[in-house]
Amino acid sequence: MALHPQVKDRLAEIDKVVLTTHDSAIRIISKTGALANPADRDHCLQYMTAVPLILAHSPLTIMKTAFMPPIR
Repeated sequence: MALHPQVKDRLAEIDKVVLTTHDSAIRIISKTGALANPADRDHCLQYMTAVPLILAHSPLTIMKTAFMPPIR
C-alpha cells in the first residue's frame, strides 16, 4: 500500500511487477487464469499484490466487492 501514491497515476505504464519470494510461496499461492471463488482470491499472490497497488486498500478490507460476482 505504501507504493500506491507512486503508481496510482501510472498504472497503464506498468508492464509487470516482479516479486521475490520463497519457492514454496510460488508453488502454493501463485495462480494463473480466472479465480473461481473468494478463496482463490484470498490465496492468490498476484491478487494480493495488485489490489493494494491499484486501490491503496488491503484485499481483506474489500472482499466480496464487485471484483468477483457472487457464486451461485
